[in-house]
Amino acid sequence: MAAHTRLELHGAKVKARHRKALRAALKEAGEHLLGASNERIPYDQGELQLSGDVAYGGDGKEAAVFYDALHAVWQHERLDYKHDPGRAAKFLETAVVEDGDAAIAAAGEAYRREMR
Repeated sequence: MAAHTRLELHGAKVKARHRKALRAALKEAGEHLLGASNERIPYDQGELQLSGDVAYGGDGKEAAVFYDALHAVWQHERLDYKHDPGRAAKFLETAVVEDGDAAIAAAGEAYRREMR
């Protein structure tokens, strides 16, 4: 008795799902790093924290976490400024160094969730 197998390739559908999953992963990683940075950000009236955002580009293959308040660069770079405990300069850089692995793990989970 002969066995028959039929194989259908859905390349376009798989590619579309991959792109959607990649966007979800980047969003998850970006939001994770923004949240981690906001926990460290110098806080006075909240203007700096509220100016934080995540931008996406590169045909859905890039994400950037940023703060666009006028004083964002000064607060980030000036190590001589005094801040409340747990708040410090280099808030975004520190978030990437200390929480980068968790952001990558969150991105991986978001990707897997979308590809199911």
